[in-house]
Amino acid sequence: MAIVQEIKGDLFNCPEYFSLAHCVSQDFHMSQGIGKTFKKYFGCVNELLTQNKNLGEVAELILPERNIYYMITKTRYYDKPSYQHVFLALNNLKESCQLSYVTHLAMPRIACGLDKLNWDIVFKLINYVFKDTNIKIYICVTETDGNNSKLSILKVDIVNEPPYIPVWDRDIIKQEQYKDNFCKEIIDYLNSRGDELYLDYFLDNDKILYKLGEDGDNDKLVLPRNYINKTLRDFHCLPFCRSSRPTKNSRSN
Repeated sequence: MAIVQEIKGDLFNCPEYFSLAHCVSQDFHMSQGIGKTFKKYFGCVNELLTQNKNLGEVAELILPERNIYYMITKTRYYDKPSYQHVFLALNNLKESCQLSYVTHLAMPRIACGLDKLNWDIVFKLINYVFKDTNIKIYICVTETDGNNSKLSILKVDIVNEPPYIPVWDRDIIKQEQYKDNFCKEIIDYLNSRGDELYLDYFLDNDKILYKLGEDGDNDKLVLPRNYINKTLRDFHCLPFCRSSRPTKNSRSN
């Protein structure tokens, strides 16, 4: 089982037998935050670009002393990542580490600085993805005043169940539903009539459109036509948050 520890100290002070990993955009801009430091120390931006990696994939530099992994979690440097792309990238990172027989890995609090994701959730994702490996992982946290203290353990956690994935991508689905003529017609009808069910369609507590499952099946998220392929491609590894069916058993006439 992997050991994941939060450590107080500078990522770049880890022993050389630790490979390093962090999140980047697909354009490898790396002009801010810890990405800027990776770019300063290791460079090779053109080499990374020529690997032609896509969202959720991992580019790598194989150096004599250690491997450097670049998890691609967004398209452009000014975008924000999703938890789903972080999850996919972590899975690909695990595969890359196993192929290279990496036993020690260090990374910052990925996707949680300028990218603004919730660290508690990301920390659980890391634990969950690597739980069936023997890789020791340091999450390096520096002092806010820049004083790099001696490495010391801050947090250790073991996660055996997939963590809850929050509403970030559900918000996108909601936006796309309201842009789609078919979805919007049903949503407008439900909102205007105050009915909780219409032709087996309903809005959950977040006003996202679902259709009731048949014969005990799970309720079905209603996807706009132009969003189906993207959803199948990006999110097939993770379930969406469960819908919250209305409590009343009312149906419109």
